[in-house]
Amino acid sequence: MSEHSHDQFNAGAPVLSLSGLLRGTLIDTPQGARPIETIKMGDQVNTLDSGIQIVESISRQRAKGSGTSAPIRFAADACGNSETLLMAPQQRILVTGWLAELYFGVEEIFVEACSILNGGSVRREETTVMELINLGFATRHAVIANGAAVEGDLPHEAQAFECAMGPRDWQMKGPFSAPAATASRGHINLVS
Repeated sequence: MSEHSHDQFNAGAPVLSLSGLLRGTLIDTPQGARPIETIKMGDQVNTLDSGIQIVESISRQRAKGSGTSAPIRFAADACGNSETLLMAPQQRILVTGWLAELYFGVEEIFVEACSILNGGSVRREETTVMELINLGFATRHAVIANGAAVEGDLPHEAQAFECAMGPRDWQMKGPFSAPAATASRGHINLVS
């Protein structure tokens, strides 16, 4: 198990990809919804694809929240979420139904939040600084964040650097299987 922190303001290397959920996001656990910042390694969370799973790694990063790095705000019910949801631009969220079929030819797919902007129900929301938190597991899983299914983090100790920095095309195994779209596969526009 590992916990990793990266602070764009104090470290020399820039963040290559902004993924994660902002502080205050509620994660579904066996004990009920909990703010993501209160979850510790070894805690259990409910996953969409494999039931209860143990958090094996946590990564935290602080970054500027402006311009193309600004967090993406999903209004309630914009993408299956029960309340407003804020996430990093490259964080993937599950898109299902007619939108997934229309744009990608599949019933469900994980898409980067920045690919779903519509200026209304899904838009950038600038902030001076954002703290992004990712929960990692032994294998990939989808966690429930404010009612929406979002991609869990890469397991830090189970992946080589090349794998972690490479394309994020993947498909979950088990009862729930959904591919992930790459940036080159398209931009979708949710109705606002």
